[in-house]
Amino acid sequence: MKYPEGIRRFIYSTNSIERGMKEIKRRAKVIEHFPGEGGVMKLLYYLLKEENDNLRSRVLPCKDEWEKFVKSRDKEVATGRHT
Repeated sequence: MKYPEGIRRFIYSTNSIERGMKEIKRRAKVIEHFPGEGGVMKLLYYLLKEENDNLRSRVLPCKDEWEKFVKSRDKEVATGRHT
């Protein structure tokens, strides 16, 4: 599927994933010792929740282009012409 030019740089990039992994490592080093597996899971949960909140508040410069793409994609799916 071809995505519009303005959207490609956001969905084809792994920068946010790499940054998230670095943040997990950084915070885990501060703690040094976890009491058990539950502590690790709790840390991951709170870090991912924080990242999700950050992404929800972010305004993409290609918002209009994204909305047009989603509407056209919805029409394709409804008519059975999607790939």
